[in-house]
Amino acid sequence: MIKGLLIIFTAGAVCYFGLLKVYKMNKRCAVLKELSSVFSYIAEYVNLYRVSQREAFEKVSKMPCYKELDIFSKVNGNEIDISKSSLNDFLTEEDFSYMHSFFEECENFDLDTYLKNCNNLSVEYHNLYKKANDEKIEKEKLYTSLSILGGLFVIVVLI
Repeated sequence: MIKGLLIIFTAGAVCYFGLLKVYKMNKRCAVLKELSSVFSYIAEYVNLYRVSQREAFEKVSKMPCYKELDIFSKVNGNEIDISKSSLNDFLTEEDFSYMHSFFEECENFDLDTYLKNCNNLSVEYHNLYKKANDEKIEKEKLYTSLSILGGLFVIVVLI
């Protein structure tokens, strides 16, 4: 009885780690796509209403469609605390580096430069999304299959 439970638990753990990798790849793609659209939206909003970047970030943080991007809920003055984001589990250092450089320099921008950099950041995140999506398509079935087969292999070996 205990041996059977141990086998099932071990097989489940092997499956879990493979499927967790697939989940993180899917989540990263979704977040990159949302980041691309949010920076495009911010550029359009600032351009249309001529508001400050802080007001634009506050507007975005209240929008239900971008609620998952909790980066924008950490607006403190003109600073945005990206380090406390729940997205740290899904995004890579490269993904964050674009955002960090943008937020560090955005206080010094005039309106036209700010809009141009917002649009450039949107394009960068869209390119990252396409690259991540291609990788996801390429590796999703492999990770899923290997995790399930690994779990079955553990069951067979331990029986």
